[in-house]
Amino acid sequence: MTDRHSENPALRVAFLVKSLPVMPWVADQVRGLRRMGVDVQVMARRRVPGGTSTPESTGSLDGARVLEKGNGSFGAPGLLLREALKAVSRQPRTAGAVLARYRPGTGMLQTRLALGAARAGTGVLHAHFGNYATSILSVHRLTRLPLVVSFYGWDASAAPRQDPRIYDDLFRESRVIISLSREMSTTLENLGCPADKIRVIHIAIDLDELRREAAAGREAAAGREAGNGSPRDVVRILAVGRLVEKKGLDDAIEAVHLLTGRGVGYDFRIVGDGPLRLALEERVRSRGLRGSVRFMGSVSRGEVFGELRCCDIFFLPSRQATSGDREGTPTVLIEASALGIPCVATFHAGNQEIIEHGHTGLLAPERDVRTLAAHLERLARDPELRGRMGQAAHRRIKTEFELKTEC
Repeated sequence: MTDRHSENPALRVAFLVKSLPVMPWVADQVRGLRRMGVDVQVMARRRVPGGTSTPESTGSLDGARVLEKGNGSFGAPGLLLREALKAVSRQPRTAGAVLARYRPGTGMLQTRLALGAARAGTGVLHAHFGNYATSILSVHRLTRLPLVVSFYGWDASAAPRQDPRIYDDLFRESRVIISLSREMSTTLENLGCPADKIRVIHIAIDLDELRREAAAGREAAAGREAGNGSPRDVVRILAVGRLVEKKGLDDAIEAVHLLTGRGVGYDFRIVGDGPLRLALEERVRSRGLRGSVRFMGSVSRGEVFGELRCCDIFFLPSRQATSGDREGTPTVLIEASALGIPCVATFHAGNQEIIEHGHTGLLAPERDVRTLAAHLERLARDPELRGRMGQAAHRRIKTEFELKTEC
């Protein structure tokens, strides 16, 4: 998260993010570090209305600052002047050094971020997503503070296809580069990142909070299911995520279609929304699966946990998109495993570090629909196996992906 910065309880860290609300795993990092005594200031460029298909947890982001607001009566220069005056009044030496390094052409937003970090007495800058970090590298240059950068997926896989040299300066000037998995670390090394700068720190979850949210979600789901649920003689399969190519949901539909021909009763629910929804719905219609596959759309975070609590198998056959986009480590695989749900997924990105094939879940090669279907059928026909794998999955997450140990 921040390279074990929590060892110093007095440390002040500035989390630099492009927009609010942040993704759930970033909010979890903030919450975990604050609980451990680290003073975390979240600084965002803008606020974006609405959310993602996996709703954000923003409760831990009290005090987050949004810089790209209305320019007011004095416009952007007036905002910059006001930021400078506040910074100088609170941290005169640091703010003075930032202003002394300012040069014409330095972006207004970057300068305000630097002054905001100075004003807060920040000791470390932690930028989230590599491509965003490149756009605010001047904040590090103005403040001379150590820079930590977290990569999450698209930024490591697809962004460099557009510009292979995109991270040259970032890799050279940053202190630490955080990777979600060993697989991603190899990708970053191939892009030119020095191996000694890379730290693998898994996305982690707060198991206590997860249990509370899941219990509440299950109660809500039970009320919603009354008279409208699937028969209990069928296996409930669930997928959660944005409806985009890398989630592999077209392969998921083809896999459950094979189950139909094998006499396996199932109810497959897809939670989330995105640009491929119409195409996926048409695939379901063309395969005659409308009675067995349901699109739930975007739902609240609590409802996601309610669906997780009611399912028997979690299914996410991720793959590399044609753009090169890849997963990091899907948070929902960690959450499902933590709740004791066996997962069927692919040998993709960091999935193998979450799921131990044959022990906590089952993995298949990307796009191997027949093997995916075989895995689903095996779990569907063997409740005892589902139970054993689910228990093993919970134990693994508690040991390797608990927020208390990964901060």
